[in-house]
Amino acid sequence: MSPDQEDARITRRLREIDPARTSLDDGPPEFLRALATRLERERTVARQRRTRRRWRIGWAVSLASVIVAVAVALSLNLTVPPAEASTPTPLTFSAPAPAQEVIGDAIARLSRDDGVSAPERSVRMVAWGIVVEDGVIDDGPVIPQVVSLDWKADLSGHSRILKARTESNPGNEVGRVLPTDTVLSEQMFAVGEFSVPSAEAPAQTEAGVRELLTSVGMPPDPTPGDVVQAAVTAMELWTLSDTQHTELLKMIETSGKVESLGRSMDRLGREVLGLRVHTADGAATETVLISAANGRIVGQERMSAISADGIPAGIVIDYRMWDAEKEQG
Repeated sequence: MSPDQEDARITRRLREIDPARTSLDDGPPEFLRALATRLERERTVARQRRTRRRWRIGWAVSLASVIVAVAVALSLNLTVPPAEASTPTPLTFSAPAPAQEVIGDAIARLSRDDGVSAPERSVRMVAWGIVVEDGVIDDGPVIPQVVSLDWKADLSGHSRILKARTESNPGNEVGRVLPTDTVLSEQMFAVGEFSVPSAEAPAQTEAGVRELLTSVGMPPDPTPGDVVQAAVTAMELWTLSDTQHTELLKMIETSGKVESLGRSMDRLGREVLGLRVHTADGAATETVLISAANGRIVGQERMSAISADGIPAGIVIDYRMWDAEKEQG
């Protein structure tokens, strides 16, 4: 898809999300103003790249997330205030088992009856994303954000974003993310104001999960990276059931090459198993973090795979952690 076609797609998706508010002059809520500002910045950067390399940046917050996950991705406002380290320490993994075995074991744990039995219009998430201005990485501190989102079938809801901090650990050990009491954003959504592709709960079937992912941007013949990126967007809006997580893992496994990384501790201190896939453009890798306890997908980390436009290869460029209520309160 050419940059011009991508621009047209973004504009079309924005109008589909909220056809009654195609202009900022008719008094849209603050989250749509933020959407317009962020989209324009992303599109300006994309245009500037046309005379250089043709690769779509898959970092910060994906455009699909910005467009579809209106309340979350915009409320997140993933900016890093100026100067600790500009990117987080990467997770380290050990003792990898075959990817097929890791996914099979996770599906077995998901089949137990003590997990999430139905999708919920509620999200508890910790998130961070890199900030790049004019090809230069912001040198400010890594400040994650703790996101709480609750919404209803009538499209009313509430979101709250808390500033978080990362514990200092010696050497290259990953510090644990802890919340603070600082509220960065709080948004109430009146009936009909929260925008999603569909307010209907996705069916707990392979077809239902595929329909959900397609609605948030997954192409008809997805790569594993496409599946992961669409799953990230969907999980910014829904807490999916264990059955739906099973279908997600199957889709990742059957869509192409998946590399098993082994075991690690995530940034909330939970034992996880890592699976790595490449984005469709090859510019980044996506690491899916699977809970060793219950088999659910509880995290995603994106790393640059090439050096380009001021972004060196091999650094963390964004992450998400879900099912965070026990750890974050």
